[in-house]
Amino acid sequence: MTTDDQRWQRLNALLAQVLEQPAAHREAWIDEQCGEDKALAAELRELLDYDAEETGDLSDVIVRASTRITDPMIGRIVGSYRVTGKIAEGGMGVVYAGDREGADFEQRVAIKVMHSHKLDDVARARFIAERQILANLNHPNIAKLIDGGVTNDGLPFFVMEYIEGENIADYCSNNALTNAQILKLVMTVCDALQYAHNQLVIHRDIKPSNILIDASGAPRLLDFGIAKLLPTDGSADQQTRPEWRALTPLYASPEQIGNQPISTAAVVYGIGLLLYRLLTGRLPYSPTSDHPRDLENAILSAPAELPSSAVTSADNAQWSSKQRKALRGDLDTILLKALRKEPDRRYATIDAFRDDIKRYLARLPIGARRDTIAYRMSRFVARNSVAVGLTTVFIIAAISLTAFYTARLNTERDVAEQTAEFLTGLFEDSNPYRRSRDELTVAELVSTGAETVSEDTSLPAVVRARLLRTIGVVLNNVSQSDKAEPLLEEAIAIHQTINVPGDHINALHALATVRQSQGRYTDGIAIINEALEVADAAFGRPSKEVGALLCSAAYLNYRNSDYEKMYEQAETTRVMYEALFDENDLRLNCPYGTLGTYYQITGNARLSMEFDKRTLRIKEANFGPDDFRLSNTLQNIGIDHIDLGDYEAAIANLSRAVEIRDVATDGTDRQLPQTMYSLAHALGKIGRFTEAHAMFLRLIDLHTERTGEVHDVVAYWRYGHGDLLANLGATDEADVAFSQATAIYTEINKPEGHFDRSVTLVGHGKVSRDRGDLDAAESQMRAGLMIREKTIGVENTFTQLARVDLADVLRRRGKLDEARSEFEQALSVMRSTGDGEHPTAAQALTGLAQVELAESSFSEAIQMLERAIEMTAESIGVDHLDNVDRRLLLADVFEQMGDSTQAELLRVENKPARDDIMARWNSALDGT
Repeated sequence: MTTDDQRWQRLNALLAQVLEQPAAHREAWIDEQCGEDKALAAELRELLDYDAEETGDLSDVIVRASTRITDPMIGRIVGSYRVTGKIAEGGMGVVYAGDREGADFEQRVAIKVMHSHKLDDVARARFIAERQILANLNHPNIAKLIDGGVTNDGLPFFVMEYIEGENIADYCSNNALTNAQILKLVMTVCDALQYAHNQLVIHRDIKPSNILIDASGAPRLLDFGIAKLLPTDGSADQQTRPEWRALTPLYASPEQIGNQPISTAAVVYGIGLLLYRLLTGRLPYSPTSDHPRDLENAILSAPAELPSSAVTSADNAQWSSKQRKALRGDLDTILLKALRKEPDRRYATIDAFRDDIKRYLARLPIGARRDTIAYRMSRFVARNSVAVGLTTVFIIAAISLTAFYTARLNTERDVAEQTAEFLTGLFEDSNPYRRSRDELTVAELVSTGAETVSEDTSLPAVVRARLLRTIGVVLNNVSQSDKAEPLLEEAIAIHQTINVPGDHINALHALATVRQSQGRYTDGIAIINEALEVADAAFGRPSKEVGALLCSAAYLNYRNSDYEKMYEQAETTRVMYEALFDENDLRLNCPYGTLGTYYQITGNARLSMEFDKRTLRIKEANFGPDDFRLSNTLQNIGIDHIDLGDYEAAIANLSRAVEIRDVATDGTDRQLPQTMYSLAHALGKIGRFTEAHAMFLRLIDLHTERTGEVHDVVAYWRYGHGDLLANLGATDEADVAFSQATAIYTEINKPEGHFDRSVTLVGHGKVSRDRGDLDAAESQMRAGLMIREKTIGVENTFTQLARVDLADVLRRRGKLDEARSEFEQALSVMRSTGDGEHPTAAQALTGLAQVELAESSFSEAIQMLERAIEMTAESIGVDHLDNVDRRLLLADVFEQMGDSTQAELLRVENKPARDDIMARWNSALDGT
């Protein structure tokens, strides 16, 4: 009987011999040598024809193949997971499919286990390094690490999320993606790679099998097994040492093949190579034979074939002809730059490569070629093919405009000099009867300047208008909007008599900002629309002037609750700005920030987080990590975390934002109260009630000092404070806060169907509920819920919070079936949006438990309460008042079941904790 060892010795010998045969004779040679042993022939062919995209050398393939017949890992428990099958093998380990074992929920995972024959110190260290790399990466397009450890027989392993999908090459082919779709897909991969680079990680194995496209069409980057950490000090030009030659030959860069130091340029090469294959159907080299040495020589020395020349398809000649034409020019240039043999001649970063793809798609000049006038004109023609028919008119106009703009530049210089001279004079203490400059406040200084402008009749109209606008902007910035308003209106009146479009637009824009500061959003929108007419006529689209106005209009529409218009204008600005500016240009912050706000208020906190993090990246790139200008974005990211129920992360970002603002401006920053509001809200959510209460009082005072009591922002913050008071049983104080907010909304004519009206309705509903007026409570809750469904949508977490409050009132009224329906609907919606673990979902589950308790379904009530506590243990803490109350409710369940001992135990453990929380809260309340 032949043993496995004997069989594999024979297979190794046959493999060595067949490799010596000419490729054309190998099939016949295998049949002759293996005879009737068809299994042996199949195994030999499998080894011979192993996937060229596998990582590692042939000896690894032999060892892997020997385990395919009977794999002892199948069926074993690894950590908390049972291995169910094999997915793939690589040079370092085997990837298995697995399912979570013994849990009350299903979870499909991928488990990577180190090869037993690789248990040397170097390989083990590399495997563990891959696990650590994955642990540090958190990106939507990178497979996430879930767990890790060591098997019972000492093999390191880690557990990743299971990605169901096709590799990127098959996906593009099977779905017949267009060039534009392929390019956008690769741009998303670039985002993931650049993120990894920002975390000092180089992925050195970019190939189709390491990029899967999931069910949503999103690419997911896998396999960091031969990734490398960059030195944190940026030494050696961010290069890694060639200490370990791990690579996939067909997708390796010249420096990997040549065993040279590896930098991020190797990844640029890898992604360029991948895109080359996706667009042409092949790789750029034609080695003289199948021998690995010839392939290496081709990569090291043979020039990459021009992509437009490489496209061939015997099956589809029409496609080949069309594709060659599409690739010719810019795409040829982009790909060949990425595939340069010399690393320093490639794109400097993945972002730079991605930027050229984006510019190509926008039909803008790419950075990879010399920026000649002829080339820029060709891009203009591509974007404006109809208009190019008027070439003669343009030439004549250009000759005329040359003289005009020469004179215009001289005028601009004179205006700038006169404006600067006037403003400088404001700071010179030339009048002996005027107070010392040091004693003047900014507001007094610019007010003095306004008086001087009015008195000085010698100033040219354009200078007068520009000065009035500048002074008006400053006054508005120091909370003197009433004084700013007439100055800006005067500047606009001047511009209606002179033709200076840029200044006219700026003055209108400044007045719209004043209306925003005053809470007069409809008026502000009307002024912006007037400015847009001027900008469209003077500059057209796309232009930075139109973009700036559209983005301001988007914010005003947000404050006016027209979210559809808000999105339309912000998205138009984003597309316009991404075509006009570099990706780190600060002007992109306006559309990105506004879109982040849009997704936040419409319930998509994850997309909101994506845009807010883009904004933070741009600011950090321009200002550094600790600049004051980062604070607003940190606040937005904090709000995203609140909406996702991650309150600790929210508090970390918001505290940093408050500290930056407070320190930088000595507490005088106008945005400080807004940041404090978000922080107070988060503090209240995790049970730090006393801090939250004190912060609400401070921020309301700060804002009221600057705007007065009658302002919609003050009203909203009074509601937020009232909600904290109501949730802690301070019913009378909460009623006062809600009534103050309602009175402000009435005085400023806030529409009855406005979202802000919903918050006071729900607030008054809580007061009515706590006072026992359940009829009024139900009516108020239903009205608030209806407004939220119409304004921010059914899927928004804030909408579901109102639904849970309504369901609680229905439960108290004894309408158990209706209450159950509303609680279940809230849970269903939140689970469908990925918020099934959110604290609001736990509130719904707690309400359902109370319904079950009312119907004596004790075991169901216990399961729901225990699940609600488990769900919120991390987000709000096990000792939060909500969870203390849930455990006390559990005591009631056990009491009704007849288990008085367990009930008493729970009460003894939790009643003192509740009493302590409420004592501290009441003490803080009494102190105010």
